[in-house]
Amino acid sequence: NDASTTTNQVNQLMEKLKSYNKQNSPVFWVNVIDSKHDAASKTTNKAIASAVGNDATVIDWYAAAKEGASLKTFEAGVHPTKT
Repeated sequence: NDASTTTNQVNQLMEKLKSYNKQNSPVFWVNVIDSKHDAASKTTNKAIASAVGNDATVIDWYAAAKEGASLKTFEAGVHPTKT
């Protein structure tokens, strides 16, 4: 997916969430990291941040995983594994 497609998908999901979120509960998104496809991770995360704007909080898993773990623990490239 390119950034505009991902942004549109996130926008559609946010609109659907807002239509159901009558009590204005907080909305959280977790961004992504794929150590084997870093450029794609960055593109997806930029699209998420752009699309949710101030309507949600983005939990920065990308930064936490980059800073807090050796990327060698990402056995399949996406999920950290216990070493």
